[in-house]
Amino acid sequence: LSEFLRYSLAGAKAPDAPLRDELEAVRNYLDIEKIRYEDKLDVRFDIEPSAEDFRLPTLLIHPLVENALKYGMRTSALPLEIRVMARGGDGSLRLEVANTGAWVERLSDGSKTNGEGSGIGLENIRRRLEQSFPQRQHFDVFEQDGRVRAVVRIGDKRGREKL
Repeated sequence: LSEFLRYSLAGAKAPDAPLRDELEAVRNYLDIEKIRYEDKLDVRFDIEPSAEDFRLPTLLIHPLVENALKYGMRTSALPLEIRVMARGGDGSLRLEVANTGAWVERLSDGSKTNGEGSGIGLENIRRRLEQSFPQRQHFDVFEQDGRVRAVVRIGDKRGREKL
């Protein structure tokens, strides 16, 4: 907990950090949640070493993982599976946070069908990516094969790297 809080406070001061540091903060957060949920949560990381030095805006991944946990626990059969994957090389990165469960649709008034969440977190991620990587990034969240997937691609124009 102290390591996670320390990084959260330090991250507010730094504009970016290597993926390796961001993932360490996410691991600390998920270790805390694993204590809370025990066998109801299964977390796995699949990170290529070539991606670990890629610099991202600080605390960019955390809201994706937090959403995966929050909405996954409401829509998934247990145990909830969360996977964090990263591939990188030649100045490109493909990062995916996936969880079992279903996408929570928005109603016509903009609210979520379960009454929670405003979508501000995802919009903040989009804005931060565009600020840091103008015309070189793409961010999408979708449901596929029984999983909700949040995918960040950073590379050449519009994030269409060869990964």
